[in-house]
Amino acid sequence: MEIGWFKGTDCVCLYKNRQVTEGRGYEGRVSLFTEELQRGNVSLQIRDCRESDEGDYLCQVTNGDTTEEITQFFLPRKLIKSSRVNGVFVYQRDRKWTKEERRKMKESVRLIVAEHEQSDPHSLTVKPRKQTWKNVLAVLQRFGSAIRGGSKTPTSEHNYSEKALSGVSVSSSDSLVEDSSSTSAQHPYDEHVCAQLFKTAEGFIPEMAEYNSETENSNMYRFLCPRSGQFQCSKTNLVFEMEGKGEVLYKIASWDPCFLDGLGQMQPAGPLYSVDCFEGSLSHLHLPHCEIQYEENQLVVAHFTGDNTEIIQPLNVTKTHVIINIQDLSLFGLLKKIILYPSPINAQVLLFYKEMMDQQKRKKLHIHLLPENVPVKELEGKHKGSTYFETSSTCELIPGRRYRPLCDPYASEPKVAKFKRDYGPNYHPTFVVFLQAEEVTVSLLDEDGVEVWEPHQILLTTKKPGNTTKISPFTSEAGAAFVDEHRKELIQRVSSVMEIVDCLHSKNMITEEMYSTIDAATPSQKQMRILYSVLDSGGTAVKEEFYEVLKKKQCFLVDELEAGPSRA
Repeated sequence: MEIGWFKGTDCVCLYKNRQVTEGRGYEGRVSLFTEELQRGNVSLQIRDCRESDEGDYLCQVTNGDTTEEITQFFLPRKLIKSSRVNGVFVYQRDRKWTKEERRKMKESVRLIVAEHEQSDPHSLTVKPRKQTWKNVLAVLQRFGSAIRGGSKTPTSEHNYSEKALSGVSVSSSDSLVEDSSSTSAQHPYDEHVCAQLFKTAEGFIPEMAEYNSETENSNMYRFLCPRSGQFQCSKTNLVFEMEGKGEVLYKIASWDPCFLDGLGQMQPAGPLYSVDCFEGSLSHLHLPHCEIQYEENQLVVAHFTGDNTEIIQPLNVTKTHVIINIQDLSLFGLLKKIILYPSPINAQVLLFYKEMMDQQKRKKLHIHLLPENVPVKELEGKHKGSTYFETSSTCELIPGRRYRPLCDPYASEPKVAKFKRDYGPNYHPTFVVFLQAEEVTVSLLDEDGVEVWEPHQILLTTKKPGNTTKISPFTSEAGAAFVDEHRKELIQRVSSVMEIVDCLHSKNMITEEMYSTIDAATPSQKQMRILYSVLDSGGTAVKEEFYEVLKKKQCFLVDELEAGPSRA
């Protein structure tokens, strides 16, 4: 593996053949965290910053025939013309380096290597682990602010998160970085780079079972991890970074008031997750948040184990997730400092309705105003016998502000209510509307009468109950059982197989090799037989996704098979 840091076209620091070589003019001022290379930390540390250090820096990591790059702009403290800023200025750039510039970079490397061989300077040597390359790529994606000031070098994983990655506060597309020598330095909030990292997460549908105890009644989720990588749960939006195969069990627990004792001006900013990992290693956890505006160090993660409470500073905060390193498993929950004037957060309007067994044949509509990071699946368990109306539910609401639904000619109970950060466990409806109609238009207004959620037409029709199949305790939905039960009919009758395969492939549920095999097969029955081999090996999660795609693409076939012979 070879690591090169360049300022413009001049090589500043080179790691090659397990040796670190400093560039011209940077002797004694630059270094790599060699003890952290095995963890994937390829950050460059600059000491005694000068005005001449201003400019674009390219980090280039090469392993065999593969090269990854990231470009940063660096402005030393001395050039920042603001009395309010105490630090250095770093942000990621999407710069395109020309062929001539790259030629000069190679020449610069050749020169410092030649000088190094002549002078035989003291060099540093490390022995990278087998997974170094994978970790390096993850760090390149995750941490854009790799240029540091100061002189402290981390010597452990804990120090890595506390010092080497200290001090980024996002403001638009730029970031302010405190010197690593500063005792008040915070953690990086590099949204752009972390957003790229999040897009690489592979989606999965968890297997599910209802969890019951004397004090709790909630959903239990299970993820059977096939390999190392990042995996995003489709139900909760949690992202797991796994080091290999394993089994993860997780559920949403109740925020016990005693958990918040002694935490001062902190409040829950997300569900409380209970996470256990078996037969594998969970290295990082990405907790979904719903904040639109937040300041540095405003979001933290509480880790509860028995009677102990640990406050974990995030490794990074993206627009959607808070990323933490995992040491011990138990209860994890987001916390946010209580502020005097709350700002809007990403929220959702969830609608559930059911027919009432009265003479008027009325319908009852429940309207929930909730933070966006509350999983819909959790509410579905509270509304058994009701129908969830799936619509565009997202909006921006301010905690503590009053809102009212508009659903003329019907009135809600209550007419006005405050929006709260409700993270369960009961999830009581914010509003209830009783009506006698097959459809109604619902919108949401704030206390000033401003529309914050545009009108939605709600069709209040109750689905006729179809055939249900009892499935094992850990299953996603009845869809997996449907796929198994109707194997023969689906193989013979599904048309446009590649249309379905395209959908599964886009969600990383079919490999490139298997995709090509199915595409080359004829007729459609042979394609379906090959596809079924993929479904069988992928388990209930893949079968469930196949079922969902099938309902969208060939709904009439699904309706006919679910109705059974009685339809004829």
